[in-house]
Amino acid sequence: MSQYRKVKKDLEEMFLQAPWQDCFARYFASNQNHVKGALFSLLLHKDELVRWRAVIAFGIFAKELAKANIEDARALLRQCMWRMNEESGNYGLGVPESMSQIIIADARLAKEFASILCSYVCDDEKRDGNYVEDTLLRRGAYWGVLTLARDYPKIVEGFINNIISALKEDDAYIRLYAIRILAELKKQDMLKKRDTLKSLDTQSVEDRQSVEDRRELVEARKIDESPLTIYEDDALKTWTIAQELANMGNVGVELVL
Repeated sequence: MSQYRKVKKDLEEMFLQAPWQDCFARYFASNQNHVKGALFSLLLHKDELVRWRAVIAFGIFAKELAKANIEDARALLRQCMWRMNEESGNYGLGVPESMSQIIIADARLAKEFASILCSYVCDDEKRDGNYVEDTLLRRGAYWGVLTLARDYPKIVEGFINNIISALKEDDAYIRLYAIRILAELKKQDMLKKRDTLKSLDTQSVEDRQSVEDRRELVEARKIDESPLTIYEDDALKTWTIAQELANMGNVGVELVL
């Protein structure tokens, strides 16, 4: 068996166990060769939990790379960006999610690459966006943006119009992630600059209509019972948008107002 195949098999077996993070950190410390390639390969694994754990492992991997040499971590992100490019011949399943974990591994990476990840959900022709047409890849990009919103809300806030528009997406996962991103920004008080905090009396007719449109969108999602399998707390669980909004209470409606 080649060394690469051995590393891939070792990681696959590791990701099928819990807890696995400490084991991966120790394994990486003594088996750095082929880990990157194995992780990219495991992003396409048939087991969904293995795929998600490969995503998280990229963050652990990148943190150690950045400590030793930030250029190696930058190179890893550039490789991810290339895999998102159609010209690469790759299908970047799991790549946007992995990018988010790599980016939050080091503040220097966030400063340089966070806006690039956000640009994958930006379809504004007036901006230099890298909008991703493929639904599965765009879903991954929204999950990644949610990850960024927790640590770098200021950067994500710059793409707020795209996040709000995502409430109308056909893909239920994207709608859920958009709701969570908006809730995260609201929690961190990053929506205060928007027209949403103006008194209705001082808003223009156009602004008031925009608010009402958003309210109707969120209200409609309260009966969205589409079952979704989401990754949370290192496990898979079944969830719905209706449950998400019910847990939020009034915030569920107010988060875009």
